[in-house]
Amino acid sequence: MEGLETTNRLIDAAKKHSPDCVVRDKIFRLALADKNVDQLKLTAELHPQFATWLNPEEVKMKCGTSSLGGVMLSNGCKVVHVPSYLEGLWEACKELSNGDITWSMEGPDDSSEWKDFLSSFDTVVFSAGSGLFHDSILRKDADDAPVDLVIGQSVEMSLDYSDAAKYPNEAILCGKYIVPMPGNQIMIGATHEYKEEALDEQGVLDELKERSYELSPFLWDKGSVHRFTSGCRVQSHRGQYGRMPIIGKSQHCDVHENAYLFTGLSARGMVYHGIYGSLLSTAIAAQDENILVEDYPQTLWWKQK
Repeated sequence: MEGLETTNRLIDAAKKHSPDCVVRDKIFRLALADKNVDQLKLTAELHPQFATWLNPEEVKMKCGTSSLGGVMLSNGCKVVHVPSYLEGLWEACKELSNGDITWSMEGPDDSSEWKDFLSSFDTVVFSAGSGLFHDSILRKDADDAPVDLVIGQSVEMSLDYSDAAKYPNEAILCGKYIVPMPGNQIMIGATHEYKEEALDEQGVLDELKERSYELSPFLWDKGSVHRFTSGCRVQSHRGQYGRMPIIGKSQHCDVHENAYLFTGLSARGMVYHGIYGSLLSTAIAAQDENILVEDYPQTLWWKQK
């Protein structure tokens, strides 16, 4: 809950500069099996401020799809267009600093040159996701990185004007997701590919359709492919607390002696980034990693043997 509250404060700051970064202010989590019904009803009972149970008829009316029921997640649960959100958040940061911060995309082409490139900085935070490993800045087999690199691909669909008028176009979750995007596109995602060679486009379509057709038959039957998108997640190994982000001081960094890590957020980045970013920045400002575990002892799970 604290992570959700922190993220929403950041979203509010970003909206001042990117007012369209929030695409929907509610999300529907559907039940397609009996066990999902029990789980989601319990969620609505435990968290009535966020989750409202809907019977199958109510789901059909709001989402246009058949199910065994579901919950409507609201009161802070949102669909966010991340590129717009990050643009707004950066503008908010510049405003707070009176313009006294800079952004640069420059860096060495060769990983062996990173040590010299970063030598003038007192502290470095590595938070570039899978690029850290693809560019050999960090080693996935080191103790610092109990992670897997997982390919994720999605497809953006379009509906023609007459069909779009009949489609509720709400955000739907159930294993996979179907979410509206700016410009009347609808994204369906995402694959979890653990092999080095990514699925081809037909393979992506086949997997996503098999896993999400029940969520929105109308979209699959009437929609057309607009484009495919792909990326690579840094997915933490499962531990005592599930899959947690990796934050804290690096133990085996070859390119800077005072390096911190902020990675492994995987698919939960929007929930985790605010609260974990706040924790990490406080620890860095004090140059004391122990601050991380004062209230959240699980944050250094990846260093515990």
